[in-house]
Amino acid sequence: MPLPSPVPNETDKEFIERCMIDSKMIEEFEDEKQRYAVCNNKLENKSKMKKDEKRHIKEITEDEETITIVYGKSEEFEGINIDTEATETDEVPLDDTEEADGHLDEEIEVDEEVEIDDEEEDRYDDEDEEDRDEHLEEEIEEEEEVEEEKEEEIEDEEEEEEEEEEEEEERNIWDKKDLTEKRFFNVETRLKTKGNKKIVEGHAAVYNDLSEDLGGFREKISPGAFDNVLDNDIRAFFNHDPNFLLARTTSGTLKVSTDKRGLKYSFEVPDTTAGRDLLVSMERGDITQSSFAFQVEKDSWSDGKTGEIRTIEKVARLFDVSPVSIPAYPSANDLSIAKRSKMIYKDKQKLKNEREHEIRMNLLELKINILKRK
Repeated sequence: MPLPSPVPNETDKEFIERCMIDSKMIEEFEDEKQRYAVCNNKLENKSKMKKDEKRHIKEITEDEETITIVYGKSEEFEGINIDTEATETDEVPLDDTEEADGHLDEEIEVDEEVEIDDEEEDRYDDEDEEDRDEHLEEEIEEEEEVEEEKEEEIEDEEEEEEEEEEEEEERNIWDKKDLTEKRFFNVETRLKTKGNKKIVEGHAAVYNDLSEDLGGFREKISPGAFDNVLDNDIRAFFNHDPNFLLARTTSGTLKVSTDKRGLKYSFEVPDTTAGRDLLVSMERGDITQSSFAFQVEKDSWSDGKTGEIRTIEKVARLFDVSPVSIPAYPSANDLSIAKRSKMIYKDKQKLKNEREHEIRMNLLELKINILKRK
């Protein structure tokens, strides 16, 4: 390994510091004073080289009266004219020739040193190329991160478009004047006989029973969700139709309670047109299921194996329980509150994801800055 030499664009202080800690220099010159003297000598040679480089001879021309020497690498030395008539001997041309030869020899030495410096410069160029490669890798990683962000934005835009389509349904789901929801469960509603009385009883709702797909999500009811609404003014309708009133809690004709299974109700079939029609249909087995209308006070969302799950944790109002002939799939009106809750949940999840992504990006940027400083 050659001894260090000054390189282009390197200050004297930078070269001395590099030269003093060079492994080859330490090996050759263990004494710091001696090593400093050698480094300083290298620096002086550099200065001399620059000075001589400016004055190396480019051209020598001669005519009958004068000898012209043209120096290259400098605008300060355009040439020297020597008048042979001003001298008594022919030694001037000889001296100039000898001086020219001396400069030529020095030029050769300078060229050799420049070649050595070129090797050092090539080595530093290799190191710069490695730094550029590392920087390029970092730029590629940053571009990949930008691409991931764009993909996430596209996904978010697609989700927003789906939500906008849902908003175009029959009713504006953000109409907070209507907070009623209706659900049914595949639970048998029975007709019993007690003396001369015909009693209808069954469960309008069941705890922890996962519903069918309600349009991208499913539902279940937590135990205890109805505990605070059992004293409401609850009615029993036929098919949720208020024109066909069957019983009512405030009159004592409707009993509503909860057990381990869910929300239980019972009432005596009234001797009315609606009651007699219901009695005939239940005796024939045409009506076997129930439904209920309610208003949610508290719900929560989670991700299940088959999609998102809405859990009704607390009911704010229980309007009615109803034997139904066709427990139809909930309509857009019935699901509007759930969809509203779902959109709020998605907005919160999106905000949470954005915050987590921002934190990850900040940490990544911090790591990159730490690596750059090493």
